[in-house]
Amino acid sequence: MLPGMNISDLYQTTSPDLPTYKRISYSIEQAVARGELPIGTRLPSERILARQLGKSRTTVVAAYDDLQMKGIIQRYVGRGSFIAGGIGASDAPFAWSGKVARSAMTMTSSANVLELGVPAVDVFPHDKLGFAIDEILRRSRRAALTPPPVEGEGRLREAIADYANCEPDEVLVTSGVQQSLDLIGRYLIDPKDAVIVEQPGHTGAFHAFRSSRAQVIGWNAPAWNISELQHLIVRHRPKLIYTNPTFHNPTGATMSIDARRELLATATVLAVPVVEDDTYSQLHWNRQAPPSLRELDHNGIVIRVGSFSMILTPGIRLGYVIAPRQIMRDLAVLKKASSGSGDAITQRAVGEMLRNGVVEDHLAVLRREHKQHYDAFARSLNGTAIRHTPPAGGMYAWLKLPGEVTQTAQRGVTPGARFYPAPTPSSHVRVCFAALGGHYENGLKTAAA
Repeated sequence: MLPGMNISDLYQTTSPDLPTYKRISYSIEQAVARGELPIGTRLPSERILARQLGKSRTTVVAAYDDLQMKGIIQRYVGRGSFIAGGIGASDAPFAWSGKVARSAMTMTSSANVLELGVPAVDVFPHDKLGFAIDEILRRSRRAALTPPPVEGEGRLREAIADYANCEPDEVLVTSGVQQSLDLIGRYLIDPKDAVIVEQPGHTGAFHAFRSSRAQVIGWNAPAWNISELQHLIVRHRPKLIYTNPTFHNPTGATMSIDARRELLATATVLAVPVVEDDTYSQLHWNRQAPPSLRELDHNGIVIRVGSFSMILTPGIRLGYVIAPRQIMRDLAVLKKASSGSGDAITQRAVGEMLRNGVVEDHLAVLRREHKQHYDAFARSLNGTAIRHTPPAGGMYAWLKLPGEVTQTAQRGVTPGARFYPAPTPSSHVRVCFAALGGHYENGLKTAAA
């Protein structure tokens, strides 16, 4: 039943000469055209409408398929079917909304849209990046403008290997963590495979794995309970475990070294690969973060991904995958098929900045800047009912508010519900204090209902 309307009555007014599914879809289409079902109206589920009409669910599914093909409704996994438009209701020459693939629909319709954090870009060494690019062009313009190998520019791979304590032939250069996760998903995941992700967790990971049509299963963070993980593995038999164990997005927490070892032991015994997102580990404050999972891995079960976007500037889309040699070639082939070699000048410039110490010097400045931003942010919470666990680095704080949280993101403040793989009410928000200085207060005030 819809407010003020019974689809059963609408159905009875349509011509009995039409096929049953057409009678259902036509009755809804005409109600939309008359303005009786405005855009945004939620329709009954297929099962409920079938019961109301005394028809089979298959018939109602066919009617909804017909409406979606015409662009009249849009169906969202886990949320239902909604009126999206109507005949004559739009100037668009073609109903593209009815042609969207189900995997894309799942991503674009989800409330868990990508929520990007931003480092303190004001302290980025812009002049040194410019100098590095000028030097590359001066030394050999032809080489600088020639596409690098698909695995990545050789000297950059060597510099990343030194930076990440691995071998150059274990490094694949990508355009960032999102491409890295997409490649890994396409390499390891078949449709309907399960993957385990943290909840709350990184929305980009949810989308990357769902684009491979995976079932995304939540593992509670930052508790990182290994008994819970073992249960999830036995129950769902996942293709991989994704974790962001250091300065976790969105909570800012860090997994203990004991939990890291237990995670690796469990994954090794149960033969489940671990994908470690190590994006934020270099953003520590008073002491270095624990060793990465890959550094603790003695069985070749960890794939590590990282990015320079969060430690330099988001404008530099450059990341990497560190993986066992036996799968690196396959990942490179997938990368070549999807995006080619990448940006030669950026790769060479960042490689130069890694080798000459610019990146390490910048990290020291960035750590101080982020710590100052966090301290100012924490002071602003004094005397309020807002609670959080202080992070030891990174870019994020996870706040528990005293009331409900709106679903609208404000500057630097994102509702916590967006960081779950399934619809989940949350009284938390994520604050990206790294780039905001003192500009988050209004966002906090409007996020609390």
